[in-house]
Amino acid sequence: MATPPNSFQNTALKLYKDNKWRFTINDNLKCVMCQDILLDAIQTDCGCRYCKECIDNYLENGEKECVAEYEDCRSVITSYIYDRATNKEISLLKVKCLYEGCVFEDTLKSIKGHLDFCEYRNEMCSLCGMEYIIKEESNHLANECLLREVLCQYCRTLLTFKEYNESHLCFESRDLCGKYEAICPYGCTGESKVNLLHHRKSCENKPLECPLHVFDCKQLIPKDQMTEHLNTSSYEHTLTIVTELRKLEKQNKHMEERMNILIEENQLLKATLEVMKLDLPKNSGSISRDTSLKRANKTIFRNGKYMWKIKSFSKLRENAMRGKNPTILSEAFYTSDFGYKMCMKIYPCGDGVGKGTHLSIFFVIMKGDYDDILPWPFKNKVIITIFDDFSKSTNLSDTFKPDPKSICYQRPEEEYNIASGSPKFISFSELKNFLKKDTLYIQINVIA
Repeated sequence: MATPPNSFQNTALKLYKDNKWRFTINDNLKCVMCQDILLDAIQTDCGCRYCKECIDNYLENGEKECVAEYEDCRSVITSYIYDRATNKEISLLKVKCLYEGCVFEDTLKSIKGHLDFCEYRNEMCSLCGMEYIIKEESNHLANECLLREVLCQYCRTLLTFKEYNESHLCFESRDLCGKYEAICPYGCTGESKVNLLHHRKSCENKPLECPLHVFDCKQLIPKDQMTEHLNTSSYEHTLTIVTELRKLEKQNKHMEERMNILIEENQLLKATLEVMKLDLPKNSGSISRDTSLKRANKTIFRNGKYMWKIKSFSKLRENAMRGKNPTILSEAFYTSDFGYKMCMKIYPCGDGVGKGTHLSIFFVIMKGDYDDILPWPFKNKVIITIFDDFSKSTNLSDTFKPDPKSICYQRPEEEYNIASGSPKFISFSELKNFLKKDTLYIQINVIA
């Protein structure tokens, strides 16, 4: 079966069909199946015409019999050909422009070029989302768009037209322009213009909230009518207050029940705690031994060098940006047998002056088992290196020479000293070149 090439019907004609355009045409230009103008016309071996899409869908469903009832054709379809003559006839049909208001006419074959640039076609405003026709674009942006920028004539502030109308010049708005001068909307200044921001604090005619607005009376009442409102609405106010009191009584009862449950739970917890206190001396010895073993297992010895392999760095940085795990510590290590205990520390999303722009890397001196026999303060030179590869030619290093007066290098009194290092070790734009399968390699070298 012949396959028709791409043609004008797949552009202009499809647009007209999608827009339910009514063509005045003879039956020989209609599809015998959809009864609409032929789109990519084909002719079957029995002489009937179908849209290419209609016949393909029909045959795919296993049907074979022609559906052309008006010719009483019940032939079995075995093949079809692309009907060039019919498609050419359709391409020469005269049509008006699709867009309302446009009087342009052309053939189906040629009108697509006009449709693409017709000044009557609809466009959606990128600011406010409203639709307008292209020829009215300048008018829409200048006079209709609610989000167009306007300059306040009083304070010279630039804001959107919607803000300007709904809040900037609104007497009741908290965003009222501080320099807006006009007649009081409640008539207490006569015909005189005043600064409304200053005036509304002392406006005599400004409606006030009902004292019972907390009980859902939302009326705004002029000051001189407030007494009358309270008198005439006393029944409604009383009903509202009674309803609210009943709600509070139910809430109070519920809270009392909940309080009693919490008191019982608290007493049970106290009793459990007393039992645990009695068992504490028995377990303290085994807990102490387990803790020591865990610390020993986590602490490793190195001959002045330690390589930290950090996997899934992108995920760590993403978590840090969300505020989850902003810092990561390496395992603890000793610089040598009976040496200083330390670890490394990174901020995947940066810290201090490097926050958001750089990877921050630090080293931390920790309280160790051999601090009594080590010289203090710590004076060893420290080199931190990010590895690109192991050829050293493209690695990035920074050297730190301890300041004996800094608290970072004194003998630790707590588990960790204050960290020392670089908050701007490497920018994130450079860092991507050092990630290998989203893994980062950082080495610390402690030189005695």
